Amino acid sequence: MYLAIEGVIGVGKTSLARLLQPVFDAQLLLEVFEENPFLADFYTDRERYAFQTQIYFLLSRYRQHQVAVPGALTRGNLIADYTFAKDASLPVSTLPATNCRPTGWSIGPSQNGSRPRI
Repeated sequence: MYLAIEGVIGVGKTSLARLLQPVFDAQLLLEVFEENPFLADFYTDRERYAFQTQIYFLLSRYRQHQVAVPGALTRGNLIADYTFAKDASLPVSTLPATNCRPTGWSIGPSQNGSRPRI
């Protein structure tokens, strides 16, 4: 089983993951936010550092998934305190209208309903 928890910053995703870990006898895959060199700047100037901060998180999660997930799933259950779905929506919510905001992004069924498109 692979369970991913999503929510806004500070809502308790990691706490919930830690509470569910013994229930499902699962390994944890937690977002490593402490290593993001842009995070402090982001909290000082969101408009300027939103893109850099999010790209760092996206690449960090990708690396974690490449290394940790395949092996962890062969050993049993895995609970993550993040998903990739939020990566498509965060820049839209943090970048000002004057920046290069992505347009036409959606998370959900494609036009023919066959698979998600981002």
